[in-house]
Amino acid sequence: MNQRAWVPYGAAQRETIERVVREQLELWMADRCSLENCDPYALSMHALLLSYAHRTLGDVAFRDGAYRDLVAAAANLEHGEIGPHLYGGSVGVAWVFEHLMRCGFTDAIDENTNDHVDAVLLEALEQDWQGQYDLIAGLVGIGVYALERLPAASGAELIAGVVGHLEKTARPQGEGVLWWTEPQDLPEKHRSGWPGGYSNTGLAHGSAGVVGFLAGAVLAGQCKEAAAALLGSAVVGLLGQRCAPNDRSVFAPFCDERGFGNPARTAWCYGDPGVSIALLRAGEALHRPDWIALAVEVARRAAARDEVVVGVADAGLCHGSMGLAHIFGRFGQATGDAYFNEPARRWLDVTLRIVATDGVGFHRAERNGEMGIAYRADTSFLSGANGTILALLAAVSASSSPDWDRKLLISVRGSHLVLG
Repeated sequence: MNQRAWVPYGAAQRETIERVVREQLELWMADRCSLENCDPYALSMHALLLSYAHRTLGDVAFRDGAYRDLVAAAANLEHGEIGPHLYGGSVGVAWVFEHLMRCGFTDAIDENTNDHVDAVLLEALEQDWQGQYDLIAGLVGIGVYALERLPAASGAELIAGVVGHLEKTARPQGEGVLWWTEPQDLPEKHRSGWPGGYSNTGLAHGSAGVVGFLAGAVLAGQCKEAAAALLGSAVVGLLGQRCAPNDRSVFAPFCDERGFGNPARTAWCYGDPGVSIALLRAGEALHRPDWIALAVEVARRAAARDEVVVGVADAGLCHGSMGLAHIFGRFGQATGDAYFNEPARRWLDVTLRIVATDGVGFHRAERNGEMGIAYRADTSFLSGANGTILALLAAVSASSSPDWDRKLLISVRGSHLVLG
């Protein structure tokens, strides 16, 4: 695969998107007092958003706001505990620092700021790993930070440590391997139905996330032999998670020795969009056109599902409409397959409809059983306004690639393979 330049897929909606984004960002910029009380992670993610807003819209005020939030996040991080969480923790703050230093924000961040984070993580990886393995709060998340840290020597050391622990914790599954979520690490609502734990297929918490990280390690030339061997086995294990034919998903969200759970949702976190882009990255890394073709086939099936089948209730990246728009936009540009242009634009239109709805806007949907859906204010990256706005900007930005999505493991270099 060869690098393709990012081409905005939502140019026809640029005027509407710029207006919506400016209105929301100006509200946040005016309410500085609420941000000043935020934790370092929230401040860093706000800085990430403002930096891309500056690059797309050109407003100096957004650049200045990003600098201010970075300085505040760095100051607050000095007094916090270093934990393994890429999402919501200090590793996530360090990822933003590293990412924005590449984008020219060197005046706001000391180049040695992340050295202490690296030292703490390396010490933890020298021990028997007792934490989780996933992207959100575990080994894969540390690996994603380490990829961003390259070419620093500590980045390579962290990648080697993560690959080593993933090798140790892998479970044989047929001719492949999977990773297991123990009962105590399951969400409360899953414990009664999965008393022995399960294998999670998703990108956020499961094996697809491992596949995406290992592909990144191979592409970066890091721990290449071990990462490539484990990646091959992980893809075989992941392909074994396909469920019986149905109209909702190709891949099951969970499985144990009894079989699969119900069909997965269509989303980044669980289901075919996230799994298919992990397979695309794996095919890119190990030069497997069969995996690339399967990834595109699965993504096409996901893209063909209508709004009723998908059941989207909000706009967020995690399992909302803008996450789907961005993934299908990535697929189209990575593969050159024009099929994905329509679903990317369709889900972008759904997003603009959702955020224009009174009482909904950029809020997060919460399902309350018989009470239906309630909407809660949410400014976060995964389920709230921050990530939605970043993806909206990407839909219309001709000035820069949305490289922030490396944190989601969905950034793909691109292919000249003729598909479909």
